[in-house]
Amino acid sequence: MGLQLLASDADASPTVTSIIVPEGVDAKAWLDIIKSKYNVVLAGGMGETKGKIIRIAHMGYVTKKDLDEALEAIRKSLKDLK
Repeated sequence: MGLQLLASDADASPTVTSIIVPEGVDAKAWLDIIKSKYNVVLAGGMGETKGKIIRIAHMGYVTKKDLDEALEAIRKSLKDLK
């Protein structure tokens, strides 16, 4: 997909993954499309990362299928934004 993660592999969290919002993409609009069109709920950044990242939570009962669906929604929604 060509997206950049916020944290390096060494600093990656086992509970959340943060993706840097690509240049020219409105984070809120992106999240809105992911939710409304693909029925996947992701979170935006907070504080100084607000509008700069989106977050995928993978704590608790989250299956590989859930993560695959989230990644597919991210991939498809990027095309929707273009």
